[in-house]
Amino acid sequence: MRTQKIIPRKYYSIKLPLTPTMLHAFLLYYFNAPSWLIGIYGTLCVIVWIIVFIGIYNQEQDESLVNSTKE
Repeated sequence: MRTQKIIPRKYYSIKLPLTPTMLHAFLLYYFNAPSWLIGIYGTLCVIVWIIVFIGIYNQEQDESLVNSTKE
């Protein structure tokens, strides 16, 4: 898999899908969703989190992208 060049993480925060995951899980339990729906949601959450971590792992931080002005 190809690495993606990104601005170093000290200049921004990583946006993980933690809040939507917790919110949707809370709403499923609050409205008494059937267990098969909770199982499907849990499976999709695991897949999304794996994709997020693979994406973070395949990033290469490049300091030259911070102030890249062409003169």
